[in-house]
Amino acid sequence: MNLRKSFLMLFVLFFALSGIFAQGALEEFVLNRTGVIPGEKESEESYFIWFDDLAEGGIIKSGVLQMGDSSLTLLPGLNGEDWSVPNGNFQGHEREGRVANAYKAGNRPKDCNDYQSLPESGTALIFDAAENGTLTVYFWSGSFLRATDFEDGKNVGIKESEVGAPFLSLKAEEGHQYVLSTTGKTNNCGYIAVSFIKDQPVEVKIDSWDVQSKSDLSSLDIYITDHNLLTQDAVIKNGDKSIALSKGHTYDISTSDGGFLATVGSGETSFVAGGSPIRVTITEVPDVSISGSFTGLDSSSVKGIKFVNILTGATTEGEVNGNAYKASVKPG
Repeated sequence: MNLRKSFLMLFVLFFALSGIFAQGALEEFVLNRTGVIPGEKESEESYFIWFDDLAEGGIIKSGVLQMGDSSLTLLPGLNGEDWSVPNGNFQGHEREGRVANAYKAGNRPKDCNDYQSLPESGTALIFDAAENGTLTVYFWSGSFLRATDFEDGKNVGIKESEVGAPFLSLKAEEGHQYVLSTTGKTNNCGYIAVSFIKDQPVEVKIDSWDVQSKSDLSSLDIYITDHNLLTQDAVIKNGDKSIALSKGHTYDISTSDGGFLATVGSGETSFVAGGSPIRVTITEVPDVSISGSFTGLDSSSVKGIKFVNILTGATTEGEVNGNAYKASVKPG
């Protein structure tokens, strides 16, 4: 055997052994761009990943997706299946203004009802948090999605979405791993997108107030609620100059009194917290008419009726006519 043949045999043997050792290993692939939080430019603090954008020919290979220093693992199916859109029920779901498909890799993991260790196969995601932040998983299911929290390899808690919810959000802690999957109730669950926003405080300036009411607003509270986490992160008053929030998060704005509507910008009821200032508008909602009748009372004994707004204490006198009444009051 000459030297050239010996080299070729060793070369072939090396690649054969490499294939054996690599079999079953998860592929690592890195996005060439960060994801985009709706309404914000790309940044190193936030990632928004659409599964449709990962698919090639309708297929997503199992693997590890880097999201900055954190990572998202797409597990292979129980029988090694790739991720795909199995049928029409998983198609055409609207999330964050985009119509997208939901992907799965066969059935759920075997121990999904009570994980004692991280699963290695089955339709599930594992998020490794290298920093604190907010994780949101957009999915489709007729049931619910469960997040199981692991710290130092131990199951330390769970969080579940509502049945039929479009997403599940949670506060991810540095060093923790989160398994996202359904339970034994269903295999009909597909994943649409994943968002991760690193914790980063931001002071949102309020550059102006537009108050379209002559009422006394001193008792009116304006609530700023995290759209995904559903946490009330701030309460402001008419005339405040700024709000301390979390950068990149979407917030809903509402009031403590249904008689008044608070909006930002050109009439939106939500905004993304960033470096841009906001304008807040307060509009007085028109009164609504209510009416009814008295039962179980001698109508001649009823001389009047008064309605009290339990939020503001404001009173409204109603009109009584026989056993009937009517009044104009603030909605809500």
